[in-house]
Amino acid sequence: FGLILFVGLWSGHQNQAPPAPENLINILFKQLKYVGYLVFERYENLDQFWEEVTPLVASGAIQYRDNTLEGGVESLAGYYVRMLNGEYWQGQREPCLRAQLYYFSSTSISNLI
Repeated sequence: FGLILFVGLWSGHQNQAPPAPENLINILFKQLKYVGYLVFERYENLDQFWEEVTPLVASGAIQYRDNTLEGGVESLAGYYVRMLNGEYWQGQREPCLRAQLYYFSSTSISNLI
């Protein structure tokens, strides 16, 4: 069993056809749960999120990095591709993955998803 979270449509916003998984049969046979997630549907949990996550960030349990993008909107696509390739984590996605796994597996924050 598994869970696929589908967050956002940024990568497909200019596609002619609506984006969809190509191998729906794999979702069926592997008994995966495919869930859409819209942040704006969870605004009532935002205060709780900040209350719980702020100390985790301060303690280093959740790590993040800010990157200042230069060059205007026209350079956004290049930055996005480099981010997906892990360039802003010096080629390593692990810190970001660890943070995501933490709050997706946390019982106190699980009601946010």
